[in-house]
Amino acid sequence: MQGVSSIFKDESKLDMSYVPRDLPNREKQLKKLKNHFSGTLSQGISRHVLLYGDIGTGKTVTAKRFCQMISADAKKSGKEIKWARVNCMDHLSPNTILSAVFEELNIRIPERGFSDEEMLDNLRRYLKSRSAHLILILDDVDAHFKKYGCRFIYSLTRFNESFKLKGYEGLSLILISHDNLLERFNPATISSFGHTKIEFSRYTCKELIEIIKQRVNLAFYSGKVNDESIKLIADIASVWGDARFAIELLWKAGKIAEENEDPEVTPEHVRAAKADTYSVITESKLKYLGKHEKLVLLAIARKLRKTGKAYLRTGEAFDVYNVVCEEFGESPRKERQFLDYLKRLHGYGFIDLKISGAGERGRSHLISLPDIPARVIEEKLREMC
Repeated sequence: MQGVSSIFKDESKLDMSYVPRDLPNREKQLKKLKNHFSGTLSQGISRHVLLYGDIGTGKTVTAKRFCQMISADAKKSGKEIKWARVNCMDHLSPNTILSAVFEELNIRIPERGFSDEEMLDNLRRYLKSRSAHLILILDDVDAHFKKYGCRFIYSLTRFNESFKLKGYEGLSLILISHDNLLERFNPATISSFGHTKIEFSRYTCKELIEIIKQRVNLAFYSGKVNDESIKLIADIASVWGDARFAIELLWKAGKIAEENEDPEVTPEHVRAAKADTYSVITESKLKYLGKHEKLVLLAIARKLRKTGKAYLRTGEAFDVYNVVCEEFGESPRKERQFLDYLKRLHGYGFIDLKISGAGERGRSHLISLPDIPARVIEEKLREMC
């Protein structure tokens, strides 16, 4: 029988589904959401907003915490605001998205299933019967948009009008995206959706320390994670500005200390956790890249692994990219587009770029992988491409 942990006080506080009562360094975004949905709370007015930013910047947890808050505020006023979150990576089509919403709301679906139109009509009936307003969070909506475009999103923004809802009941949207998806919407959807967006920038090292300290206090017994370990976790995760990575490292370091029966989490445990966590974290980030961004990164990783060098010139990378495109049956993009891909990969934190220094031929960029082994990236990208 497993004994009581001497390290963890409450391990569930490190689960990615956990929503803290307070969100360090996301108070500003919460305030914007509260202001934007004030009419929803008071009168049931439908509002829509896009939250966008890199992975691990707090978009999902902020949306969930906001929905918890507005739902509780509505209840105090004798009103009902329901909310549901659907991850579009897992539920891609309109029908599977609506099925997931029905499951969240405990609405029964007959064995024969429903068409999209029937599901929307049943959702209308459900909300009308309860005089309830639904805030629907579509997480990783980029995945749905890439395959289905704007049509379903547009229909959701017109939900109240389509079903002639005039009371408190209705539907509002919170879209969560890796980038500013509004720029790719068609004019009709932009007009219906509005231009409201909230950006989530990467966390700084200082901000990550605050987040890690909060989770340490919630999840560990006092004195079990020293300050050096907290600082090291923040330093590692600040390459990405990624709070998810930081929390994953904290949990893994704690598990390693626990397995070794060590009295506290030390920097050595953090380093071991980092080595053990790379593969999972890398894969979760790579899936957001476009096809040619993946091919460019694969070319860079492959060349750096084979040469054993720390840096690669852009010209060399472009040559290998052309070879990789041929291997995967893709037409290579022009050099200008290739350079745009490099800038994006740099922005995402996958590569470092620096201008070649004095005494080096030309003014090309030098490319390196900041902290992730080339072998790990190459293996993952071969599976994905």
